[in-house]
Amino acid sequence: MSIKSELIHERSDSPRVLLALSRYDHRTHRGVANFAAKHNWHLNCEMAITGNIPHGWQGDGIVSLLTHDNSVVDFVLETGVPFVDLSILREDIMAPRVTADNHMIGKTAAHYYLAKGYKHFAFFSTTDDKVASERKVGFFSAIESKALSISDWTMRNTQGSWADKSMKLVQHLKNTSTPTAIMATRDLDASIVLEACINNNIQVPEQVAILGVDNNDLIANSLQVPLSSINHNVERLGYEGAKLLQRILTGESIQSSNQKIVPSGVTSRRSTDNLAVNDAVVRVALSEMLNNLSNRYYCVESASDTCGITRRTLDAKFRQEFGHTAHTELLNIRMRFAKNELIKSVIPLYEIASLCGFNSAQYFNHFFKRQFGMTPLAFRKQHLSFDG
Repeated sequence: MSIKSELIHERSDSPRVLLALSRYDHRTHRGVANFAAKHNWHLNCEMAITGNIPHGWQGDGIVSLLTHDNSVVDFVLETGVPFVDLSILREDIMAPRVTADNHMIGKTAAHYYLAKGYKHFAFFSTTDDKVASERKVGFFSAIESKALSISDWTMRNTQGSWADKSMKLVQHLKNTSTPTAIMATRDLDASIVLEACINNNIQVPEQVAILGVDNNDLIANSLQVPLSSINHNVERLGYEGAKLLQRILTGESIQSSNQKIVPSGVTSRRSTDNLAVNDAVVRVALSEMLNNLSNRYYCVESASDTCGITRRTLDAKFRQEFGHTAHTELLNIRMRFAKNELIKSVIPLYEIASLCGFNSAQYFNHFFKRQFGMTPLAFRKQHLSFDG
C-alpha cells in the first residue's frame, strides 16, 4: 500500500465527531478533546466555539449539550447520527446522557454550610429550569431538619423585568436573618448576589455567605470578594460523554443511559470564610481544632484548656450549637478534611491519615469505612476515576 493510500485508510478509521454545545465551556471542550486524542477521533469543534450551525456537516457522531435553543436541537436530530447529550434540560428528547448529579451538588452545598454552623439558608437562581430545581431540592432536603429558616429566591420567568428581579433580590438580602448561607445555582448567579451585597453594604461573608457551582476561575477569582464554589467536574462530564459515544460508535447496544457525575468537593474562598456559630467560646474551640488538625495528640481537653472551661461545659456548648459533643465535631472536621483531600489530591492514604491526625493509615482506613461504608481508596476511585 502506498503512503497516500495508508493516509486515506488511517483517516477513514478516525470517527468524525462534532462538538455541538448550546452553551460553551472550555473545560467541557477539554474533556472531550482529551478523549478524542486518545481514541483517534477527528473532532470538529467549530460549532462549539463560534456557535454557528454547520449545515451540511457529515460525520459519525455528536457530543452535544442541548438547551432550549431549538435550532441546535433540530440540527442535531436532523443529522441522523448517534449523539450523546450532556444536559438534562431537554429530557423531552430521547438520548443517552451524561449529566451532573445536581441533587448531590445541592447536598454538597448543604453539608458544607452545616459544618460551618449556619442555621439560616437561602437558594438563589436566575432561572427556574430543571438544573436549578434539582440543585435546590438537594440543598433544601439536606438542611430542612437543621435549619431555623429556609428561603427560595428563585427568579421565575414570569416575575417581570430584570430591574424588578434585581430589586426583589436586594429586598431579600436586606430582610434575611443573619448570618445567612446562600447557595447559588451557578457561579454567574453567585456573582449577581455578591454584587448586590457590595452595592448595598451587606458584608460578605460576615452577614451573608455565598457559594456558587462550577468553580470557574475566570469568575471566582475576578471578584472583589473571591467566590467559593462547588467543584462540578465539567471536564469529566465531557470526557465521560465522549466515552459513552465511543461505545455507541463501536456497536454497543445502549437503550438508555443517564450517567451522573458527582461533584468533587468545594473550593473555599473568601465569600464563605466564616464560622456561623453564636457562641464565642465555640468559635474559638473550632478555630483551635482546625489549626491543630494534623496534631495526633490534640484532643477536646486541649480545646477546653484553651477556652478556659471544663470539657463538660464545652460539650454542653457544642450540643447547643451542633447537637453533638466537641469530640464528635473534632472527628467530623477530620473526616471532612480527609474526604476533601481524597477528592482533590493524589497524595497517598498514609499522608492523608497523618494530615488529619490519625496515628496510622490502618486506623484511618478502619474509621473511614465505619463512618461512610467504604474504604478511603474506594471513595477516591468513585470520585476521580475516568481513564480511557
